[in-house]
Amino acid sequence: MNKFINKCIDIRLSIILIPVISSLILIGASPIKFNKSRSKIARQYIEGEILIKFKKKIPQQNQINTIRRYGCETLKTITKNSISHVKLERGTSVEDAIDIFNNDPSVEYAQPNYIYTISAVPNDTEYGELWGLKNTGQTVSSAPYATNNPGTSGADMNLEPAWDVITDCSSIVVAVIDTGVDYNHEDLAGNMWDDGSGHSGYDFIHNDNDPMDLNGHGTHCAGSIGAIGDNSTGTTGICWQAKIMAVRVLNAMGWGTTVNIIDGIIYAVDNGAKILSMSLGGPVYDHAYSDAITYSLDHDVIVVAAAGNGGDD
Repeated sequence: MNKFINKCIDIRLSIILIPVISSLILIGASPIKFNKSRSKIARQYIEGEILIKFKKKIPQQNQINTIRRYGCETLKTITKNSISHVKLERGTSVEDAIDIFNNDPSVEYAQPNYIYTISAVPNDTEYGELWGLKNTGQTVSSAPYATNNPGTSGADMNLEPAWDVITDCSSIVVAVIDTGVDYNHEDLAGNMWDDGSGHSGYDFIHNDNDPMDLNGHGTHCAGSIGAIGDNSTGTTGICWQAKIMAVRVLNAMGWGTTVNIIDGIIYAVDNGAKILSMSLGGPVYDHAYSDAITYSLDHDVIVVAAAGNGGDD
């Protein structure tokens, strides 16, 4: 019987009485290999594009005219956040375009379309070695790291007593905003959210309603939150019964942009998710991303994002 694979423990959230770590444990019968061969991303943003937020009460047509006046083209408008995704005139640098638009009196801010990537480390393969779920001070065999091995007894989520109280979190929709989710996996299929038309979420990479995971990272996170428990298959998520919404904002190589993530956040909130799990990281403070977080909080949605594996403050 295949085991879940623990990739990393990087964030925590709370569903009713059970703490959920949006990390990287995966799944039972046909484990998905995490794609560690993603290309190195030298730049931190997409060349030839920026995001612009105009000040309130600036008419839509005036916004379009301003963008055109500087030789740029509107690729899309995210109406919920009033963000314009703009293609720059050929030969114009991102830095120059940001300076130009930030000096326009009708613009609240302009910024790059930043690149975000998955957060991950190598794996553990046995349930008994998953320190986050149950830490008895055990040694992780063949671990690829030298520190903190063996574990520290009791330094875990103390889940077993919690499971005596509750295992069903399906009254709350948790959106996994990531590389998608393998919604056909036998340890997840029964715990997937349904949009009413047979779809488990949305893919903002291909802009369709098939959020299948082509990387593995999002499926690991979904398994941590809600792999089916007590079914004699694989191991268990923190919630044995759950409602997982798959929102694909990162591609098969494990990266996506500010625009992808904003779209994913708004979709999840507007479709009833009450917790957003985002095990991803980016380069700097991102104003447009922050606005999307504010949109979530204004709708009483809990937002949980990875602290990151780089040790940054």
